[in-house]
Amino acid sequence: MLSIFKDPKHQGPLPKNRFEQFFDIVQFNYRSLMLLSFLTFLFFIPLIIWMYISTITDSALYAEILSYGDDVPLELYNELKTQTLINAIIYVPLISITFIGLSGMIGTFRKFFYRDIVELPANYFECVKKNWLSSLLIGLFYSMAISSITFSNLFFNESVIWNIIGIVLIVFVSIFFLFVLSLNVYYTESIGSLLFNSFILLIVRLPQNLLSIVVLVLPVLFVVFLPKILGITLMIIVYTIIWLAFGILAFEANAIGAFDKYINQKSFPDIYKKGLVKKDGKENSEHSL
Repeated sequence: MLSIFKDPKHQGPLPKNRFEQFFDIVQFNYRSLMLLSFLTFLFFIPLIIWMYISTITDSALYAEILSYGDDVPLELYNELKTQTLINAIIYVPLISITFIGLSGMIGTFRKFFYRDIVELPANYFECVKKNWLSSLLIGLFYSMAISSITFSNLFFNESVIWNIIGIVLIVFVSIFFLFVLSLNVYYTESIGSLLFNSFILLIVRLPQNLLSIVVLVLPVLFVVFLPKILGITLMIIVYTIIWLAFGILAFEANAIGAFDKYINQKSFPDIYKKGLVKKDGKENSEHSL
């Protein structure tokens, strides 16, 4: 075990809230964040390979369609729909696999926020082993929802209004399923409670949720206007080095703050604001679910 990835509790002042704790974790554990980004990236490799393949094939087909000007044969439009449908179907299992890696990252962040000893990569793969099946199923439903939204765009003639609606739906669905995944890692809940709590947290924390999603996808906003292959390559580099862990950490800081307020305070008082300073200046009790 590499000692640089073993993070005991540092001796700095305790943070007062999860927002401060986010920056506290970034400052004292940036090397661990880089390792977590890399470990989680491994679960994204199949998805990334298919992103390159589908981008190349789609670009070739779009180029052929544009070459006809206004007289595009109906066969080409049908071929485009068929190809998009195939891509959507293939993306479903590939996106699902990424949720397994994300569960390991979220489980590790849980230990960071609660100021437990973190040893990487051991703790990461412990979380993956514990949550892989449920995370895979959550990812399956998420990817089916996203693929449906993306594919349905063709049947609305790629209108500007539907593009806007589609983006809004993708944002809300992503926030909802990130809460589902986080709650699944943090607690043991029934499916009904998992979905209900995720929906409620999506609504009551909407401004914070949107801000955390903006942080997560910020690199995408910078490369969206670049050529597709170059944009994908730059995103892979940025997210692999640090941003994947940084963005998920931002969402988890928001999520655990919501858990403290709406779940832990009543149902799990022993972990309510665990890892933060209490009014008397001491650290909250250490107890795990």
